[in-house]
Amino acid sequence: MVGAREPLANLVIEQRYLVVAITDPPPVGKADLPLPRSDQLLDSLVLSFADLAPADFQERWGERLAPYDRTVDELIMTPAMGKKLWSFLLRKRDPWPEVFVLRDDGDRRALSVAYAIADVLGLRRSASIYRVGAEDWSASADEAPPNRHVYESTKRARAMVV
Repeated sequence: MVGAREPLANLVIEQRYLVVAITDPPPVGKADLPLPRSDQLLDSLVLSFADLAPADFQERWGERLAPYDRTVDELIMTPAMGKKLWSFLLRKRDPWPEVFVLRDDGDRRALSVAYAIADVLGLRRSASIYRVGAEDWSASADEAPPNRHVYESTKRARAMVV
């Protein structure tokens, strides 16, 4: 399940679920975690990285980007974040979660992570990814992820977790 802060905060989830909140790095993003209303929440994780494609910054890789005052390599999703994500999602739990909620106010990062999760786990995107507030939308198998770097980083990081 993919959605922004407001629609998810008003949603009632009846299945057991995990929340991954993807936020912008400070000073833009906040690590707060307004959650969907439910007693079925098993755990939550906050990941903080910008919605950037490293290829777009090759010519100015070492420059500090406004408003973050940090370089691109300090702002993008890293392999360590991917490992943290997969460790969180695949941790042994009893009971097992039925839903992964990916919260991202920009939507691009969460949707890219959702595509990677579905593809790595061998799930049909159209049957496993739901966008809150876009009930008529359906993911297709050949649709490119909105942020290719986030998608590829998420997929590669799966091999880092046993």
